[in-house]
Amino acid sequence: MGNEAADDGADNLPAEKNNYMVYGSIAARALNAELHTISQSGIGVMISWFDFIRPQFYDQLRAVGNNDSQWDFVQWTPNVVLINLVRNDKWLIDNVKRLQPIPTDNERVSYYQELVTKIRTRYPKAQINCALGSMDATQNNKWPNYVRQAVNNLQQAGDYKIDTLFFKYTGYNYHPRITQHKANAAKLGASIRQKTHWD
Repeated sequence: MGNEAADDGADNLPAEKNNYMVYGSIAARALNAELHTISQSGIGVMISWFDFIRPQFYDQLRAVGNNDSQWDFVQWTPNVVLINLVRNDKWLIDNVKRLQPIPTDNERVSYYQELVTKIRTRYPKAQINCALGSMDATQNNKWPNYVRQAVNNLQQAGDYKIDTLFFKYTGYNYHPRITQHKANAAKLGASIRQKTHWD
């Protein structure tokens, strides 16, 4: 969302979205990797800006709301899965108080962990990187710690191909622009090379 917008301008215009210049795409090109992206602006794990959430959406073939289309997961198997979620949950739960009753810390960890577990069942051999940032969800440790706890729980249960990756909060309070995406791409690429010995 808004990655091609002016730094001090509105960042919600469809014409200023460019998936080619987001951090995942930039990192994939640097790694000479084939990229598949499942993305929806405003989506969360527990609550979204609309009436469906990521656990209802990640397995769809058509990215038009929550629908009954189904992606066939055997058609393509990734070596690496990157999950960058809960920023919208953070805003809608902590700032707007839109989800009632407000989930406990344990519930927040559980919802996230449940989604990651579902993705793991689809891709048992992939390296999973559970990321967060670079918007204000990494301004302090509260929401990164939910991700850390979920990943730690899965590691303790025997999943050794899962880890965390946090993009630094830079103080920029809009959606990341291409400059931030390039910095995040460099960090993502380095992490993938380190964890998977990508060549």
